[in-house]
Amino acid sequence: MSKDTGLGDQLYVDGFDLSGDIGAVQSLNKTFAEQDVTGLDKSAIERILLLEDGEIGFANYYNPTAATHGLHDELSDLPDTDALVSYFRGVLLGAVTASLLGKQVNYGLARGNDGALIGENIAVKGSGYGLEYGYALTAGKYHSIGGGSLPALDGSLSGYTGGSNAPTVFFLHMFAMTGAAGDDVTVQIWHSDDDALGDPYTNLVSFTNVDIAAVPTAERITKTVTACKRWIKIATTTVSNYPTTVDFAVAAIRGIAL
Repeated sequence: MSKDTGLGDQLYVDGFDLSGDIGAVQSLNKTFAEQDVTGLDKSAIERILLLEDGEIGFANYYNPTAATHGLHDELSDLPDTDALVSYFRGVLLGAVTASLLGKQVNYGLARGNDGALIGENIAVKGSGYGLEYGYALTAGKYHSIGGGSLPALDGSLSGYTGGSNAPTVFFLHMFAMTGAAGDDVTVQIWHSDDDALGDPYTNLVSFTNVDIAAVPTAERITKTVTACKRWIKIATTTVSNYPTTVDFAVAAIRGIAL
């Protein structure tokens, strides 16, 4: 496999695309606490793994513009609620992603002697979940007009072989909608054994219906007990009236949910 760069990456926080205000992703850490259980009869350390943890850290530029949801306006309050952060390694269907539901633990600015005003590294640390590596079910941010389904992803190309590494957790960032009051959208995960050649796509799991007044927003869901099939794609529908446009991104992980 050829090596790759980090060009064209994106980072989303709770339904805000902050990619333009972030200069570097400093850490995408998936870790475990450990306990030393070395016996007297051993000549090297023995360890057992304990609680899982995760951290996403990123360096930012100062952007106070509230009208365009600048990073300073969205993150400087240091909310004590959980934030959903997703890193997309590029904007291709099936691209590697890293998502974390956690607490933002800091925010700061630094002014250099050359006059530069930059943000210090912001850290988001896991809250109930570790860092979850997966893959993109949308090619970065998807711009939806009129609803319907998106191109399907062959799960085998992303390492899905069935059994315990089936996609089990899904992440949604809903960035924006345009339309009228009361418009809404539901993002669904559909699956099929053979890309509908003989097995029609059916709904595996749905995110919470989102009203136009509720964006931006983000959600992490765990799939139902139904086993996920090889082919996966996104579909959108509405309860009342579909918005004129909808911008969103979806990622999934392989493995068993915590």
